[in-house]
Amino acid sequence: LTIQHTNVYTPAAMAHTAHNDPEMVKERYDSEKVVNEKVRLLASKIRESKHFVTFTGAGISTSAGIPDFRGPQGKWTLEAQGKRCKMGKPVIKCCPTKTHMGLVELQRRGILKYLISQNCDGIHRRSGIPSHSISELHGNSNMEECEKCGQQYFRDFSCHRIKRSRDHFTGRYCSHKDCNGRLLEYTIDFGQNLPERPLEKAIENSKKADVHVVFGSSLTVSPACEMPLISKKKGAFFAICNLQKTPLTEEADLHIFAKTDVVMEKLMKELEHPIPKWTLNRHLKISLSPLRATSGRSEEAARTCGVTIEGVDPEQRSVVVGLVRDSDMHASIVSQQAQKPTACKLCKEGEDANYSPGVCRSTIIIPKESSDAKSSSSRGEQKIRLTGKVHFFSHYNEPSLALNVALPLPTGQLPRVAEYHLRFYPMEGKWVVAGVTSTRNGCIMRPSTMRPIIVSRRSNDEQSSPRHTPFPCAWGRAIALKVVQEKIAGRGGDAAPLHSRHGEKKSRHADSKRRHHHHHYPGNDQQRAGILIAGSSVRSQGRPNIAFLTVDKANGTASVGAKTIHKAGNRWGHSLIPLPARGKQRARALMFGGWDSRSQFNELLEISLLNAAGKPQQKQAGEEARPKLRIDVEKVNTSGKTPSHRSCHSMTRVAKGKFLVFGGSACGGGPYRFFNDVHLLEEEGGDVFSS
Repeated sequence: LTIQHTNVYTPAAMAHTAHNDPEMVKERYDSEKVVNEKVRLLASKIRESKHFVTFTGAGISTSAGIPDFRGPQGKWTLEAQGKRCKMGKPVIKCCPTKTHMGLVELQRRGILKYLISQNCDGIHRRSGIPSHSISELHGNSNMEECEKCGQQYFRDFSCHRIKRSRDHFTGRYCSHKDCNGRLLEYTIDFGQNLPERPLEKAIENSKKADVHVVFGSSLTVSPACEMPLISKKKGAFFAICNLQKTPLTEEADLHIFAKTDVVMEKLMKELEHPIPKWTLNRHLKISLSPLRATSGRSEEAARTCGVTIEGVDPEQRSVVVGLVRDSDMHASIVSQQAQKPTACKLCKEGEDANYSPGVCRSTIIIPKESSDAKSSSSRGEQKIRLTGKVHFFSHYNEPSLALNVALPLPTGQLPRVAEYHLRFYPMEGKWVVAGVTSTRNGCIMRPSTMRPIIVSRRSNDEQSSPRHTPFPCAWGRAIALKVVQEKIAGRGGDAAPLHSRHGEKKSRHADSKRRHHHHHYPGNDQQRAGILIAGSSVRSQGRPNIAFLTVDKANGTASVGAKTIHKAGNRWGHSLIPLPARGKQRARALMFGGWDSRSQFNELLEISLLNAAGKPQQKQAGEEARPKLRIDVEKVNTSGKTPSHRSCHSMTRVAKGKFLVFGGSACGGGPYRFFNDVHLLEEEGGDVFSS
């Protein structure tokens, strides 16, 4: 029973009996027409739901080869008849079913908010359900928990107690921070209390649920079976998918008598979502512990560092995942100065009291000549390269993984870590590296797929080359801007009107291609990319605080204009967004708000790039000459009520000529004021904006 007292649930002993009523054991099947109608109703309820919760039992794993408990061939049913239940294959080798993978897809799409399960086979976790989205009320047969510190270990093998008794001790000890506590099998015996935290989260989400669906459970084991009733009492839609009647069938709004895989296929089709193929996701972590000196005479002493190869749960970092059966690795020291790598001795650690199966630990002995670096900086350039193969338990015929990883020598108290996100495709039988992250000085570093190119360098010279940025820009704004570039009719002066050069007849294909690439700037097929920089918190008399930089990765940046913002001085915390050019403008941007540490602004400024009179610029010999550009800043005429003075707000373009301003802060000599209002700015024509 579950006793409710002042909103605190106290779980009592769990029941362990087979069905005595033959009608409860009998399996029933709805016709296909009835199943389709019921699934359509269920799909409509799920579409309308805001907090969809599912409850799963042993029935969803029968198609994977795991027998249920109270079906006609269930474990308890056969044992009540004096028969023995036969297992098809070990649970650890069973793959997720269509029901498992359908729930994974619904959870990934944000439709399924929480999953409550009575199953302890661990398939939900292996299928891809994250640990924060599931309550395994009866435990997990692949997990161990330290009875002393609570550290959890998720193994890639079944965890069994050393003897059949109420004592769950597996014979292993905790290796977390020299705890050495006993590790217990993380399952529940009949009569034992449920784990407290998973039960609390199950009750919490059951109360929030507006749709609660049961898949493959007879709903006879208390208190787990009472989760759907909690939702029902709160007014939720309660549905059951099970071949047998349950004690809660009369309470349910819908009972579908069909196999869970059949219902899941039809349900996902109604929801227009695919059931994904199962891929085994693994996160493999390789870490180097800080260097330490070996014992012995100083002239012969070398330095050592530890290597740990283990799995990690990306959703719950405190959980140790035992994935590695063994490894064949070789270590060497590589550096930029040395032409050849220096081989290192690698010694595997034995099985001691802190031995953790599924985790491979070794010690690297670094030679004296490599450990004696001339300086700490040169040692930081040295790396340890690990090459070889990592062997797994191969429950799904996973092949060994070849590794070639180089990690910097740890110089401080923090380890160097590389983490591989691996995916195994059972049908293809191959591993794919989905991503790599590393940690340095305790910070997680994810390599970017972009290769940076330095196009501008800092200069302390006020009269430096235009290849450098013209002024320091702290807390300013920078946006990408495309400049309409016209053909030049002559030397200097403004270019021809925007549409004048397209009178010639062009092919339909070329014209459609032009419109596709330059729909923001019609009438132009040449554009110059650049960066508009505006505003800065660095105050200096006479220094400009607005500039446009052209970007050329071969020759760096070139400033094509720099000036001081009109009568506003330096400011920051403003917003800056690009606008389509019009008339003689080559580019245009809108600037709003900001402050200069004395006062806030609420004016709208239009920044324009125009052709400047004078000799056109010529980038390189043989290239077409380009006109000089000048920057023009004008205050925009407004009608209506503009947003109040503010900074650190956000502004975005939502439609042609329409902009939204949200939030911000202001300080007028007193305490800060914060805004949560939204303003619509609309360009009515010309320079007039209404708010």
